[in-house]
Amino acid sequence: MIFSSVIFLFYFLPVVILGYFLSPKKWRNWWLILASLFFYAWGEGVYMVFLLASVVLTHVSVRQILRRADSGGGKRWLIIGIVLNLIMLGVNKYGVFVVETMNSLLMLVSTYQFGVPDIKLPLGISFFVFQSISYIVDAYRKELTIRPSFKESLLYIALFPQLVAGPIVRFTDIQSALRARVSRLDDVVEGTKRFIRGLAKKVLIANQVALVADSIFALSANELTMTLAWIGIIMYSLQIFFDFSGYTDMAIGLGRIFGFTFPENFNYPYMAKSVQEFWRRWHMSLSTWIRDYVYIPLGGSRQGTVRTYMNLFVVFTLVGIWHGAGWTFILWGMWYGLFMMLERWKLGALLERIPALLSHSYLIIVTLIGWTLFRADTLTGAFTYMQALFGFGSAIRVLDPQLFITVPALIATAFGVLFVSPIGLWLAARPLAKYAEPLVLVGYLMLLILSILHIGIGTYNPFIYFRF
Repeated sequence: MIFSSVIFLFYFLPVVILGYFLSPKKWRNWWLILASLFFYAWGEGVYMVFLLASVVLTHVSVRQILRRADSGGGKRWLIIGIVLNLIMLGVNKYGVFVVETMNSLLMLVSTYQFGVPDIKLPLGISFFVFQSISYIVDAYRKELTIRPSFKESLLYIALFPQLVAGPIVRFTDIQSALRARVSRLDDVVEGTKRFIRGLAKKVLIANQVALVADSIFALSANELTMTLAWIGIIMYSLQIFFDFSGYTDMAIGLGRIFGFTFPENFNYPYMAKSVQEFWRRWHMSLSTWIRDYVYIPLGGSRQGTVRTYMNLFVVFTLVGIWHGAGWTFILWGMWYGLFMMLERWKLGALLERIPALLSHSYLIIVTLIGWTLFRADTLTGAFTYMQALFGFGSAIRVLDPQLFITVPALIATAFGVLFVSPIGLWLAARPLAKYAEPLVLVGYLMLLILSILHIGIGTYNPFIYFRF
């Protein structure tokens, strides 16, 4: 069940909201738990066992750590909780990739092949496992202000707005709200507006440009011209931003309706002027998670220049691995790790001295090449696409770009290019903005109606980050 579906918008969500506000306050957490488990089971069925297993394992680990906090005996449970969660993630997400890689290597020396397991990747496992690990580590670091019940642990990990695609929420972010919170009318209104913005970003922009990107990435090498390659990757860069940030907006909006404050996940990343700045603005909940639970424990930048470079490269390789079980994702992470090291060395100082237009152009080129690796299904496909980008392709059949670009895609692209910048914040800060509030409400209503119309006619509608 996805947020931009008829079932979610017209059946699941109204029932959940109505039931939540009609329930006595002491039962509201249980209502959200039931709704969240139903939400996950709708699409995953028996694979919900992995979610529940992570919840039980994590809760037991946290309670044991807290019980032994004064004696310092919680380290064993810290290790148990982290390792078992990572094993569950590793087997489900990387089992097939590891076996296929081993078979590829065996082909060089032997005819023997391992059987490839039939493993279905449970939705959102990367997100709820990372949340579970942060919960366990924060308990060990004595950062929890409450001794959580099983109900609170279950709601924290399984809460449906952020369950399958984030943002990655830490227990310390919402621990007080899990126990007692108030949903005011202002929260409901602002949460609804945030949800509508996210829905519009997903349906009216991401879905439209995705049709162009998918069509171009599906072309063979002898059809992919330089022009088409650039159109395709620009469309994909808009798609992934508005798809993922749109989902995040919907998640944050839903959380606010129910009284939770989730962390922001995007801050106009394409306005950055360096790779370091880009990762401070893109998928911020993952970036800060990696910083606090991997980079700093590895030593961060405190143990000399060489060790700092190694740590940067390692953590961004892990970012690539986290995103997907494939060499394209691993190289995507390494690509950013390389530029993080270069900027830490001398490139960063150079970027600060050159005109902003040049540093911004540098970031966009680095990002677009990165998205080529991220989007391609295979390494061969990625390198073929990059050859076309820089005019070294082998296109024989010349296709007219107009065959791929529709009027809705053009309109979506125009709004996409406009709203990757903070123009909305700029307009909201104008002196006359307060007088335009009635028009703003009409605008939200129109966005909702247009989004529903697009959903109703059954347009392209998957979420990219659901596969992670």
